[in-house]
Amino acid sequence: MTKESKNIFYATLACFTGSFASQFLSFGIGLVILKKTHSSLYFGISQFISPLICFVFMKQIKNLMGKFDLRKIIIGSMVLSSLFSIILTIFFKLINQPIFLFSLILVMLSLIGVSGYVFSVSYDRACKNMVSHDNLTRLKTLEEIVGACALIISPIISALIFDKVSISAYIIISILVDILTIISILRLKFLEIEIVSDDHEENSLIKARSFASFKFVVIPTIIVIFFSAINVGLPFIQIDKLHLATTKYAITKICWSVGMLISGFLFIRVNKQIKATRYMFSVIMLGAITVLFSMSLLVGTINIFYSLILFNFLFSLMLVQYRINFSSHMLDILQGEVLTTTILKQKNYDQIARAIGVVAFGILFDYAYYPLIFLVSGMFLMMIGVILVVSQFSVSKIDN
Repeated sequence: MTKESKNIFYATLACFTGSFASQFLSFGIGLVILKKTHSSLYFGISQFISPLICFVFMKQIKNLMGKFDLRKIIIGSMVLSSLFSIILTIFFKLINQPIFLFSLILVMLSLIGVSGYVFSVSYDRACKNMVSHDNLTRLKTLEEIVGACALIISPIISALIFDKVSISAYIIISILVDILTIISILRLKFLEIEIVSDDHEENSLIKARSFASFKFVVIPTIIVIFFSAINVGLPFIQIDKLHLATTKYAITKICWSVGMLISGFLFIRVNKQIKATRYMFSVIMLGAITVLFSMSLLVGTINIFYSLILFNFLFSLMLVQYRINFSSHMLDILQGEVLTTTILKQKNYDQIARAIGVVAFGILFDYAYYPLIFLVSGMFLMMIGVILVVSQFSVSKIDN
């Protein structure tokens, strides 16, 4: 096994265990907050406060990442996350007063969230130090595959054991999985220098600096807000409007996961080269799929359950294509401080946009005709994709 092959293996393993632990802990703590406070508002606050803190202290986090070795930051953030989880376990053991306990939970969740944010940013930043340019897409594809697997497995295991163990034991299980992540990261052998595509000239780096904020921060943030229409709308129409049976709802969720897995496996088989326009056309396709779904809801000639199955499968399949192409293109074109700053902003704005989108579309779905919400969201996604493609060709024309 070559150094790069080992890095891909351990990075993929770390991605799986890290995603699993994060989903596992979030599931359990979320249920505890809802059960102890009996308030969705408190639950919403717990989800929003960590991105807000990361936004406020973004500059300090950026300075921190500029002063220390990426490997040390990755390991240190995971160790701190585990330490904060241990402290959280102690709080659950010693404190019974609900409001005081909730306040401490918020503090610890915020610290865990910030640690996770630093880990995520530094890990993405370090991908260029793990593998060569030719293997970058392969690594990002495998991350999507194992991430999808974690997304399927974690809630199932969480639901099975949550009522069978104490919350302290539950958090300890999460910590043990985090330790596996740390061990995997320790096995990584970073390359001495970042591997950059041979095609890169100085003018392309200048272009990346001036265009990075638009392509990799502003536009993706807007896309995430419209993705919230899907995240909020699908459960809403299936449960509240269509009153689907639990088994049918589960089938649609499975189709979503299957679409993600198939997309990842297809991508790694094809082993496509990194091209700027691929993720842009993926956005257009995501919009088109959403528009067609909304039309099927409006016309009503197709069985809605089958429409949901097809939509979940196709949308998740194309979503993985978008994520892989987007992250690979960003890592391919950006370098150094520009890359660090872009990832910091992108991940933080992404979390905030998700929260805003969930609230906004939650209100919209209560008052507006839901097929029209999907239709408008799909049209906006298509428009954003077209803007990206046109702007990309315009920049390429100027360079030539």
